[in-house]
Amino acid sequence: MQAERLRNGIAALALLCAYFTSCTLLASPDLATLDPAAGQPAVEREVPVPLGPTAVDLIVQRFRSRQSGLSDAEIRRVAFTIIEASARNGLDWELVLAVIQTESGYYNFSRSSVNALGLMQLLPSTGMEVAAEVGIDWQGENTLFDPSINVELGTYYLGQLYARYGDRKRALAAYNWGPTAIARRLRHGHALPKRYVRKVQTALLVAASP
Repeated sequence: MQAERLRNGIAALALLCAYFTSCTLLASPDLATLDPAAGQPAVEREVPVPLGPTAVDLIVQRFRSRQSGLSDAEIRRVAFTIIEASARNGLDWELVLAVIQTESGYYNFSRSSVNALGLMQLLPSTGMEVAAEVGIDWQGENTLFDPSINVELGTYYLGQLYARYGDRKRALAAYNWGPTAIARRLRHGHALPKRYVRKVQTALLVAASP
């Protein structure tokens, strides 16, 4: 009787081992490409679900819908830069796109009355300072008309302001007015300027819409 129980136990254990081995084999990604017609086990594949436009596609659409002054290749390059620089600096790409829309209307060669330049409307003094911090070669104010460099510098600068204030509205106000002016207003208990912040927030509502 004891020998029979032992044999039954060994048999049950063998069945369990065979079961778990077969589960492991079926779950193995290495077998996903084997041909069932050859007698090999195969994994049932999920049918891919079609995806909507990517973030890069949405950004490209925004630029193409405006007079950006950029070629298609430049637009696609700056779209990737927006995604990568935003992630690197702890920002949502939609926010960066909203700032670009508010600052320059997507026109790469925009120049303001105070000589702020490019997509994110940086002053040459700010651009030169930030370029030195991030290790970008500064070739004078025309450097800011390189769309990818402008976005790299502007996104880094905005990310630094966000880290400093820990608040989106304050960071945006400082981006527009300058951190010294905003620090002075806060120190004296004055309210933040609202017009620019509201414009960016309005642009943000449509930045990621298809």
